[in-house]
Amino acid sequence: SEDTMEISKKERKYLLRCKKNILSANMKFSDCINSLNLSLSALDKLTPKVQKLSEELIEVYGQPDYRELSNIGKKVSYKLIGFR
Repeated sequence: SEDTMEISKKERKYLLRCKKNILSANMKFSDCINSLNLSLSALDKLTPKVQKLSEELIEVYGQPDYRELSNIGKKVSYKLIGFR
């Protein structure tokens, strides 16, 4: 659609990854948002729509936290091998 053409390939990649993680229920919603915000913050420049989305997510969920991201991988790994 026309709206998807207004975002970069990397932005689209990060947004789709976040959507996939939310729908798969392997990660908590807030962890998915944290991961998305970290990914977006690593980009040099965001398109206007994604910049607005990023600002709104940070306003609601706070600044992204790298420490939380390292814990996410451990939680997901344990879930995948059967530990809770």
